[in-house]
Amino acid sequence: MVRAFTMIEIILTLVIVAMFATVAVSRWSGSSDESRINAAAFRLDDEFAAVARMSRATGRVHTIMFDTDTSEMRVFSGPDPVTESLVRTVSLKSKPYAATVTEVAYEPEGVSVHVDPYGMYSRIAKVKLVSGTSTRVVTLAGPSCGAEGG
Repeated sequence: MVRAFTMIEIILTLVIVAMFATVAVSRWSGSSDESRINAAAFRLDDEFAAVARMSRATGRVHTIMFDTDTSEMRVFSGPDPVTESLVRTVSLKSKPYAATVTEVAYEPEGVSVHVDPYGMYSRIAKVKLVSGTSTRVVTLAGPSCGAEGG
């Protein structure tokens, strides 16, 4: 006697496989979002350190500001953030980060971070990053005495 699968057995098997695939894809997607957030956080930390090195190398004050509309970190040469003095722009919205800057808080309160010619920061920046379902607040700081204005 030849035994064959019934239509109900085949459909039931496909439903179970689809359920496992859905769980696997959602877990993979979540870990991908977390990886993007981690990469963006490391990039911001590296950029903060690079600005301190740039200030020490040039002997000039540099200003760091965040734009939540474009999810960018901008670095200006000098204490005044004017377009003509823009040195560097770091976009977190593009690949590989695909992250959005939703909030920025400065301690003490302010609108930017100044890095003096000795690489000292005027304040700490707390940046909230979002990628997909993942959220992370990154604290960006360095040595903080002797920094100019802000």
